Amino acid sequence: TTVMNAYDVGTPTFIFIMGLVMPLSYANRSKRDGKLKAIRHILIRYTILLAIGAVIIFLGGEFTKEKEGMTIVVWDVVPSLGLVGFIGLPAVLLFKNILVRAAFGLGLGLFYQIMLLNTYWKEYAIQSVHGGIFGTIFGFGCVIVLGTCFGELLLANGVRRERDEKSPTPQLRHFSKNQCLIGAAIAGAVLFAVGIFLVLAFPTGWYPNKRQVTFSYILISTGASALMMFPFVYLERLVSGHLLLLDSVGQSPFLVYMVAVIVEYVLDDILEIEFVWWSRILILTIVFGGAVLLDLSGKIFKI
Repeated sequence: TTVMNAYDVGTPTFIFIMGLVMPLSYANRSKRDGKLKAIRHILIRYTILLAIGAVIIFLGGEFTKEKEGMTIVVWDVVPSLGLVGFIGLPAVLLFKNILVRAAFGLGLGLFYQIMLLNTYWKEYAIQSVHGGIFGTIFGFGCVIVLGTCFGELLLANGVRRERDEKSPTPQLRHFSKNQCLIGAAIAGAVLFAVGIFLVLAFPTGWYPNKRQVTFSYILISTGASALMMFPFVYLERLVSGHLLLLDSVGQSPFLVYMVAVIVEYVLDDILEIEFVWWSRILILTIVFGGAVLLDLSGKIFKI
């Protein structure tokens, strides 16, 4: 029953950003290469992530384990990042209306919460990592679907300046750039507020828990991720669209993530150095410094 802390927002935020860029990537590649090639590219990207996750699990020595009388699929963050792509992309293709898509995403998360309260899924999640495979499909699946909805708003923000009737988000064509951004900010605030309300109104079973990937955890994390995005959006405007550090990190996001994980693993598990303030600064320096050097040298690592 441990509740989330600020650090626990990390994984949902990464998945939220993956959802955020999915409709942007799909729209750009569809325009350049056609819809089928765009779909194939995205599927290959997430298949690679899922394969990397499978290799990581394989190196651990087993794909399943027995705990508390249950067969648990061995799980980790990386396979989660791969699997959610196979939930987000169909949502983008099937639900063109972002309100319908958002309802679908929230339905995934709510269904999972109901299963946590009434079935063995809660104990399964406790014995696994990040909710296990069920938590990924329904909990983090909710996050990436909601992320694609916010991505549509930013897509409208980027290409709707002349109200193009052929835009991939036609339901937003009558809204201005600022209206789309304000709408996204309000949506983020509502998700965050509803998550807090559930915690206060139903503290027994709806507490925000990272390991179980509870519905309140999903709502709070997604809302916070959306709200954290806007200071950078407006900062980018102030500096005429170029933020070196953020641009560099965005060029190779998965590599940046993996470097952070590896450095943390070396410091914590191999060198057994206590995770204190200076080690956090060291990790950030290595990660951000490496990202900037890669960007300045013209080397980009994308999946």
